[in-house]
Amino acid sequence: MIKQLTIGATYSNAEVAEAFGVSTQGGMRKSNANNCLVLISKESANLYPDKWDGEVLNYSGMGQQGDQRLDYSQNRALAQSRDTDLTVYLMINKEPNRYVNYGEVELVQDPYMMFDGHRNVAIFPIQPLVKKAKD
Repeated sequence: MIKQLTIGATYSNAEVAEAFGVSTQGGMRKSNANNCLVLISKESANLYPDKWDGEVLNYSGMGQQGDQRLDYSQNRALAQSRDTDLTVYLMINKEPNRYVNYGEVELVQDPYMMFDGHRNVAIFPIQPLVKKAKD
């Protein structure tokens, strides 16, 4: 059902979960059955807002308490995605229960750690494979 999603179209959280075979919770949702990782970026009410730099989204890693690590859970999966066959997708949550499909993304630079004044946060520079105007 993943292939039936249209880039630029908006879906509910339940539709995202069903299409990818992932949980309805969390910012990094992995499906072992579909060998994919779905990244959820919130435009508001995000503990660590992701930031666009041109066509590259600097996506914040997972872990809400203490320092994040690149070798932890889905952070590790995303950090190693260039060397594995894991497919990574981006959905942007623009309003409650509405997720815009940005399609497949790739890690375009090495991930890095950034101190935000409180703790170290993992940053993943990702870019959609299909160019779409950001709205």
